[in-house]
Amino acid sequence: MNIKTFTNQQDWVDKTILNIQSLITNHQPTSNGHSPTIALSGGSTPSPIYKAMQKLPNINYIDFYQVDERYIPHDHEKSNYQLIAKSLHPKHFHCFDTSLPIDQALKEYQAILPNQFDLIILGLGPDGHTASLFPHSPALTTPNPVAHTTTNQFDIKDRLTLTFTTIMKSQHLLLLLKGEDKQVVLDELLHGNKSINNFPAKKLLEHPDLIVHYCQY
Repeated sequence: MNIKTFTNQQDWVDKTILNIQSLITNHQPTSNGHSPTIALSGGSTPSPIYKAMQKLPNINYIDFYQVDERYIPHDHEKSNYQLIAKSLHPKHFHCFDTSLPIDQALKEYQAILPNQFDLIILGLGPDGHTASLFPHSPALTTPNPVAHTTTNQFDIKDRLTLTFTTIMKSQHLLLLLKGEDKQVVLDELLHGNKSINNFPAKKLLEHPDLIVHYCQY
């Protein structure tokens, strides 16, 4: 695990972009068309990172995917699709089709997932959730690559998400945190004694290449 703490947002953004670039800089499209694959989380925290990613020299051949999505239309103001599309303007963006029934949306998204992601960018909620994998959810232990989860902690209950089955296979994981309030959550992740069932992000500590970038302010 590699943990870095930053005291200002610009440094956090710049160093994170350099880190992302270094992870994929040697990855060129192969003869069968395989390009770098990056899965993106939603939320306000990664938005400045996504805006800066537009300057990556290889941005146009990266295949971007969603980590998770609220089960709402893509043009909804709280849609992760909307946030990523406006922040990053990705040329190749694969997403959950929330116009479909949930079971069908999951099936179709699973069908287009790569065998392994090169990088998955994640966040961390105050309750310890990451992606849309919430405490005590049956999806925490499912063998399925994607799942439908629910939460009563937020106004939009239904979520579609990658599961730990998919997340833990990624070559690299990048966990982004920002704000003084996240220090307590980060401390719990690193030093607390809660179980994965109670604090799902604990599972990430088992990954061989977990990178944590925390911006204090």
